[in-house]
Amino acid sequence: MDAYIKFEGNVNEDDSYNLKKLANIIQEECDLPVKVEKKEAEPGVRDGGLAMGIAIASLTLAAIQTLFSVLQYWESKQPKYSLSISFENQIIRKTLLIESSSAEEIKTVISNLQAESSIDYIEVQVYRKE
Repeated sequence: MDAYIKFEGNVNEDDSYNLKKLANIIQEECDLPVKVEKKEAEPGVRDGGLAMGIAIASLTLAAIQTLFSVLQYWESKQPKYSLSISFENQIIRKTLLIESSSAEEIKTVISNLQAESSIDYIEVQVYRKE
Protein backbone atom coordinates (compact mmCIF):
# COMPACT_ATOMS: atom_id res chain seq x y z
CA MET A 1 0.00 0.00 0.00
CA ASP A 2 1.26 3.46 -0.83
CA ALA A 3 0.39 6.74 0.86
CA TYR A 4 0.64 10.30 -0.37
CA ILE A 5 0.37 13.44 1.72
CA LYS A 6 -0.29 16.60 -0.22
CA PHE A 7 -0.90 20.21 0.64
CA GLU A 8 -4.09 21.73 -0.75
CA GLY A 9 -3.71 25.31 -1.97
CA ASN A 10 -0.68 27.52 -2.38
CA VAL A 11 2.33 26.49 -0.33
CA ASN A 12 4.45 29.13 1.39
CA GLU A 13 7.81 28.71 3.13
CA ASP A 14 6.18 28.00 6.50
CA ASP A 15 3.93 25.30 5.00
CA SER A 16 6.92 23.75 3.23
CA TYR A 17 8.91 23.70 6.48
CA ASN A 18 6.02 22.04 8.35
CA LEU A 19 5.57 19.39 5.64
CA LYS A 20 9.28 18.59 5.85
CA LYS A 21 8.95 18.26 9.65
CA LEU A 22 6.05 15.85 9.14
CA ALA A 23 8.15 13.83 6.67
CA ASN A 24 10.95 13.58 9.26
CA ILE A 25 8.54 12.44 11.99
CA ILE A 26 7.05 9.78 9.69
CA GLN A 27 10.50 8.57 8.73
CA GLU A 28 11.63 8.34 12.37
CA GLU A 29 8.48 7.08 14.09
CA CYS A 30 7.12 4.79 11.38
CA ASP A 31 10.53 3.67 10.12
CA LEU A 32 9.33 4.26 6.56
CA PRO A 33 11.20 5.66 3.58
CA VAL A 34 9.62 8.93 2.49
CA LYS A 35 10.19 11.17 -0.48
CA VAL A 36 9.48 14.88 -0.16
CA GLU A 37 8.15 16.17 -3.46
CA LYS A 38 9.13 19.72 -4.25
CA LYS A 39 7.85 22.37 -6.59
CA GLU A 40 10.17 22.88 -9.51
CA ALA A 41 12.34 25.95 -9.07
CA GLU A 42 11.70 28.57 -11.72
CA PRO A 43 14.33 31.15 -12.67
CA GLY A 44 13.78 34.36 -10.72
CA VAL A 45 10.95 32.94 -8.60
CA ARG A 46 11.58 32.80 -4.88
CA ASP A 47 9.21 29.98 -3.97
CA GLY A 48 10.81 27.33 -6.15
CA GLY A 49 11.83 24.17 -4.36
CA LEU A 50 9.08 24.35 -1.72
CA ALA A 51 7.81 21.01 -0.40
CA MET A 52 4.44 20.18 -1.98
CA GLY A 53 3.87 16.63 -0.79
CA ILE A 54 5.24 13.50 0.81
CA ALA A 55 5.22 10.11 -0.90
CA ILE A 56 5.38 6.96 1.21
CA ALA A 57 5.94 3.71 -0.66
CA SER A 58 5.32 0.24 0.70
CA LEU A 59 3.27 1.20 3.74
CA THR A 60 2.79 -2.07 5.60
CA LEU A 61 -0.45 -2.97 7.32
CA ALA A 62 1.37 -2.92 10.66
CA ALA A 63 2.59 0.65 10.06
CA ILE A 64 -0.88 2.09 9.38
CA GLN A 65 -1.69 2.59 13.05
CA THR A 66 1.65 4.31 13.68
CA LEU A 67 1.11 6.56 10.67
CA PHE A 68 -2.33 7.60 11.97
CA SER A 69 -0.81 8.31 15.41
CA VAL A 70 1.92 10.44 13.84
CA LEU A 71 -0.65 12.37 11.78
CA GLN A 72 -2.80 12.99 14.86
CA TYR A 73 0.23 14.14 16.85
CA TRP A 74 1.44 16.45 14.07
CA GLU A 75 -2.01 17.98 13.64
CA SER A 76 -2.28 18.61 17.40
CA LYS A 77 1.03 20.51 17.28
CA GLN A 78 0.07 22.43 14.12
CA PRO A 79 -3.33 24.00 14.93
CA LYS A 80 -3.37 26.03 11.71
CA TYR A 81 -3.71 22.84 9.64
CA SER A 82 -6.46 20.29 9.21
CA LEU A 83 -5.91 16.77 7.85
CA SER A 84 -8.27 14.50 5.97
CA ILE A 85 -7.51 10.92 5.01
CA SER A 86 -9.08 9.25 1.97
CA PHE A 87 -8.90 5.71 0.70
CA GLU A 88 -10.95 3.67 -1.71
CA ASN A 89 -11.34 0.35 -3.41
CA GLN A 90 -13.82 -1.03 -5.96
CA ILE A 91 -16.69 -0.86 -3.46
CA ILE A 92 -16.20 2.08 -1.10
CA ARG A 93 -14.60 5.48 -0.85
CA LYS A 94 -14.06 6.81 2.64
CA THR A 95 -12.80 10.21 3.80
CA LEU A 96 -12.04 10.94 7.43
CA LEU A 97 -11.37 14.39 8.89
CA ILE A 98 -8.99 13.67 11.77
CA GLU A 99 -9.84 16.59 14.07
CA SER A 100 -13.57 15.85 14.08
CA SER A 101 -13.27 12.06 14.40
CA SER A 102 -13.53 10.21 17.67
CA ALA A 103 -10.84 7.81 18.83
CA GLU A 104 -13.26 4.93 18.26
CA GLU A 105 -13.97 6.05 14.70
CA ILE A 106 -10.24 6.27 13.92
CA LYS A 107 -9.66 2.86 15.50
CA THR A 108 -12.41 1.36 13.30
CA VAL A 109 -10.93 2.92 10.16
CA ILE A 110 -7.47 1.58 11.02
CA SER A 111 -8.92 -1.91 11.57
CA ASN A 112 -10.79 -1.73 8.26
CA LEU A 113 -7.64 -0.63 6.43
CA GLN A 114 -5.62 -3.43 7.98
CA ALA A 115 -8.28 -6.01 7.05
CA GLU A 116 -8.92 -4.75 3.51
CA SER A 117 -6.19 -5.95 1.18
CA SER A 118 -7.77 -4.38 -1.92
CA ILE A 119 -6.89 -0.82 -0.86
CA ASP A 120 -3.67 0.16 -2.58
CA TYR A 121 -3.49 3.85 -1.83
CA ILE A 122 -4.13 6.25 1.05
CA GLU A 123 -4.24 9.98 0.41
CA VAL A 124 -3.81 12.55 3.16
CA GLN A 125 -4.72 16.15 2.37
CA VAL A 126 -3.36 19.01 4.44
CA TYR A 127 -5.55 22.12 4.54
CA ARG A 128 -4.58 25.47 5.99
CA LYS A 129 -7.32 26.70 8.32
CA GLU A 130 -8.44 30.23 7.61
